[in-house]
Amino acid sequence: QSLMNNPELMRSMIMSNPAVRSIVESNPELGAVLSNPDMMRQAMEAARNPDMMQQMMRNNDQALRNIESMPGGFNHLARMYNDVAAPMADGMAEAAASRGTGSTSSAPLPTATTR
Repeated sequence: QSLMNNPELMRSMIMSNPAVRSIVESNPELGAVLSNPDMMRQAMEAARNPDMMQQMMRNNDQALRNIESMPGGFNHLARMYNDVAAPMADGMAEAAASRGTGSTSSAPLPTATTR
């Protein structure tokens, strides 16, 4: 419980993963999010509250649909996935595999073309 109430400790744990650290170094925007205690508190609250998590996921899905509908939006989302989401998922899977807790893999999106 005290772990979930300490954003700085959560940030330290997240940043202890070398893959995550590398992604944050190449994407300063993510570093800013991880350094924002309010954002970390909101993420920790969502982890504890399934209803809040569902609402945040719905909001995120709608935001992604809005971006995708914009000219060039799909290509931008594909780049973000390939540059951030896939490497982060792979890094987390590698960390889980090294701890013996199983792993998941992420497949890259196909090369995006203009829609």
